[in-house]
Amino acid sequence: MRPVEVGWDAVVAAIDTGDLELVAGRVLRLDERARREVATALPGYLAVARKRAEARRQAREIRRQQVTEAAWREHVRAAARAGRTVSAHERWQRGTPWNPPWTPAADESWAAPMLVAGAAAIGGVAAVVAWLNRRDLQDRWDEYGGDTTSAVLERVLSARPPAWQAEFAVRAALKLRPVSRRSAVTTSPVSGLVLAMLRRSGATPPEHDPLVVAWAAHSPSVASLRTDPLLDHLLPRLFEAEGVGAALRHDRGSGRAGAGGGWLTALTALDREGGIDRDVLLDGCLRRFLRGGHAADLRFFVRLHDLLAPTRDEVRERHRDYLRLLPAAPGAVAETALKQVRRLGEADSAEVTEALRALLARGERKLLTAGLTWLDEFAAADPDADLDPLAAALGEAFGCESGDVQGRAVRVAVKHAGRFTDVGAQALREAVAVLPQELGETLAELFGEEAGPDTRDDGGFAPVSLPEPPRVPDLPPARDVGRGPERSSGGDEMGGRGGVAGRGRAAARAGPGRLGGSPVGGPARGRPAAGAVDGGRAVGRGDRPRDRERLLWCCAGREAGCCAGRNRDRGFGTMEWVGALPVAGDR
Repeated sequence: MRPVEVGWDAVVAAIDTGDLELVAGRVLRLDERARREVATALPGYLAVARKRAEARRQAREIRRQQVTEAAWREHVRAAARAGRTVSAHERWQRGTPWNPPWTPAADESWAAPMLVAGAAAIGGVAAVVAWLNRRDLQDRWDEYGGDTTSAVLERVLSARPPAWQAEFAVRAALKLRPVSRRSAVTTSPVSGLVLAMLRRSGATPPEHDPLVVAWAAHSPSVASLRTDPLLDHLLPRLFEAEGVGAALRHDRGSGRAGAGGGWLTALTALDREGGIDRDVLLDGCLRRFLRGGHAADLRFFVRLHDLLAPTRDEVRERHRDYLRLLPAAPGAVAETALKQVRRLGEADSAEVTEALRALLARGERKLLTAGLTWLDEFAAADPDADLDPLAAALGEAFGCESGDVQGRAVRVAVKHAGRFTDVGAQALREAVAVLPQELGETLAELFGEEAGPDTRDDGGFAPVSLPEPPRVPDLPPARDVGRGPERSSGGDEMGGRGGVAGRGRAAARAGPGRLGGSPVGGPARGRPAAGAVDGGRAVGRGDRPRDRERLLWCCAGREAGCCAGRNRDRGFGTMEWVGALPVAGDR
């Protein structure tokens, strides 16, 4: 047998065992020609390897069922000998000989051994990257330990020349793809190998957002981040790459500094040590805030900014950036910016006016309250300040849905009413209509505008006159139908228990179109029903007084509402039938 056939057979045998180290060792021992033969044969062996692994899994499951069934029967026999009754739930009790925990065997895995064999046998960089990114292999990367697979692959690829490793790291990094926000995972399974090869080869990481997300998804410790060769390259990109905020939004910085506590813990610890340029962190947070995005995706950067606790000098250098965040940034970001601006307290009148107009135009109750408080303090601190530019913004605060905010805004306007000129007063008068009645009257007394109607209870509904109801024509008078049904004791014709209404109710309970078991208003078994109307005359026996009385009872039940309209389309009688029925002696 040729040596190459022995080599391929040995690789196949190793793949079937599922031992990654064994597969790597056997492929790496092959010469160049044998590796090319293995690389050529691997794609065709994918389906075979999957079927063999599935067959081994099914055989193992059958043996397991046989063993557990035998253990259960022995348990039942032992309980019977002891005179104890076995309950049904004991059959599925975990951790027992008849229901042991399931652990996958190494030979049930086929994807990871194929990944290792391809990485060791395929020669070209692009071909290896394509092999590792095959969808049918990536979906099963973590099936039996993704970290183990990445570690073995890293050892296999480290046997290549340094230039080959660097090219592989860059190509594989560019192959990373964004992960959907709805996905349970935050990065590709091959990302761990890509980061390891970038660190090992020393290659410059490409500017690729999924690579930065993959780097951020691996939570570091302070020690690992301190010695990470990727830190200087990827840290500035941490604040720019799309998807980083979503990957880190659950990081709260509550871990210990030496136990892999997360990014917040590691970054703040290195900041205290001086291992990271503080300006990179602060400027990065502000750039990320100014870019905007989902509030949840900015949560991590808000926490990082608060933990950094910028000094007054640092805030002074970035004062304009904080002011730019007040109009449209998400609530948590705007609160952080407002806190820094107020803490600095060095804004001039124009900047304060700009900030207040931005705050009073927002809809968040907390920010509106803070803006009104700042306006009150600003007006009290500077008696010569012009408040007319703030009148329109104050009027916008009148439209807040919170009654507390409306009341506070009115109190501020009343307190400083004398500071507004005709221009400012006009702006406030135009906003009075959105206030509740009593608050609007308070401002109307000062600024000379009538308060708007109180619309709190009716939601702004304006009543209008209703049109005249259409006149319904009167019903024709009922004809004399002769003798009616006999009265029963204790009742009258229409209302007594035994009267017409009562018998109508009995007819309704008897079923649609029936009275005491007789069909009414429709044919039965091909014969016309007694009392059915055809061209103004009763059909069959409908002209007899007894049948006429039955129809009257049904009509009375109909008019009394007993049938609830269930037989409207089935010819069930109404009072209009009375005029169409013949009476005794008509013929």
